[in-house]
Amino acid sequence: MELIRRILLKIQARETVDPEHLEMDGIDDAVLGRHVELIYKGGLIDAKELDFLGKDYNEYLIRDLTWDGHEFVGAIALDDIWESLKESLAPQDISLLSLEVIRNAAAGAVSSRLREKLRAA
Repeated sequence: MELIRRILLKIQARETVDPEHLEMDGIDDAVLGRHVELIYKGGLIDAKELDFLGKDYNEYLIRDLTWDGHEFVGAIALDDIWESLKESLAPQDISLLSLEVIRNAAAGAVSSRLREKLRAA
């Protein structure tokens, strides 16, 4: 899940919506490709799928996050919220949760923080 978060944050930080192949230093192409495929099939990115024979994964030319992708990133972007979620659950538990469950948990934490700030104001 950590890699999915990093991928989504990198896509969000792009300054163009021109279709581009995503590369990340230190991440094996097959591992990155499989995670991008999961994100694409989960409806979080707008991309063009490229199916190459002989590869274990498809490649994607990524344009941007979808609406759902922006909402998901909005919920998990704050490092302290993300770290709190990771501390609350074992890594094997996080890997079993759906993106929707993780987004809802993170969004709930963000909402709680906002309510606390509004009360203090």
